[in-house]
Amino acid sequence: MVTVVFNGIQMVFLLYTRNYIVYLLLQIGATLVGNIASCWYGRRKYHHLLEHQHKSLPKEEFRGLFSNIRDVFTYKVGSTILSSIDNIIISILLGTILIGSVTNQVMLIGYGFLFIRLVIDNLTASIGNLTVLENAAKKEKVFNELVFMSNWLAGVMGICLAVLIGPFIILWIGPEYAVSDSIVIVLVLGAYIMVVNQVVSLFRSSMGFLREARFAPLAAAVLNVALSVWLGQLWGLFGVYLATIIAYGCTVFVMDGILVVGRGLGKPAWGYFGRQFGYFFVSAGTYLLVWWLHGLLPLAGWGGWIIGAVFCFLLCNLVFFLVFGRTTAFRHLSTRLKELVGARFGKKGNGAGNHE
Repeated sequence: MVTVVFNGIQMVFLLYTRNYIVYLLLQIGATLVGNIASCWYGRRKYHHLLEHQHKSLPKEEFRGLFSNIRDVFTYKVGSTILSSIDNIIISILLGTILIGSVTNQVMLIGYGFLFIRLVIDNLTASIGNLTVLENAAKKEKVFNELVFMSNWLAGVMGICLAVLIGPFIILWIGPEYAVSDSIVIVLVLGAYIMVVNQVVSLFRSSMGFLREARFAPLAAAVLNVALSVWLGQLWGLFGVYLATIIAYGCTVFVMDGILVVGRGLGKPAWGYFGRQFGYFFVSAGTYLLVWWLHGLLPLAGWGGWIIGAVFCFLLCNLVFFLVFGRTTAFRHLSTRLKELVGARFGKKGNGAGNHE
């Protein structure tokens, strides 16, 4: 609620004062107020935790804890550099104006994949419990289900965004703000590969592979700079974004897969990478089919765009169901979802019956 209020205040100040410094100061103030409010609420609600004197951690445990925090910090710094470096490279090589030309597309793609990121983030605690309490067979089973789920969700979202963003931008703010389909595809692909790796990254963290992966994002950032300079000169904006995908795929994506599958689950990592590439090729083929059929539809205006969006969504899911409907991962995941839905509605039904 506090975030919503401060975002509203920021928008009002920016619209009426047109002072970006004030906007940034309000953003800093909102963060400080949020942290203070969280601290106050925690101390008030869990005050009993502060009433007891606790012994200091043994030196060995403290060293281990400090080492884990250092490794996580190193990983986060590398991830921040990797996610921020594209705009710097584009500004140096191609000009700052080009960054603004794709801002709307980047924003829409980010918001589109945000839903999937939130769904996967909510699994963090469950994955942690799974890796601590369950046996290897159960871990592998759930891991395969979640990887399949993330690929399905990211595939459908990515295809719909790649097909629909261009017409949306033209209807929304005009054709002069549209970019080529190749730029949209490479932007979607960059978001896609990071989302499908999110589940694997959560498993890696919960399995304790913090030290082994701490330099992976930094390596990706260094490789990204080298590739961006080369590919950017060859293919411009497309080459810079493609370099990021290659750098991330060759470092973070590969490292997470080897650590989780090879060391954590004790299975050959090549099988996991084979499945990931299989999911990707199915998504790529589905995109070509949806893009072709969508182009044949006589659509115009916002009504036509909405019809096209529904068509893309339904066709993507239909193709995925036809391809994956008989796989073990799909059967296990659908059974699990049916159990969750049944349990939720069963509790509501029992509650209503008891009330009567």
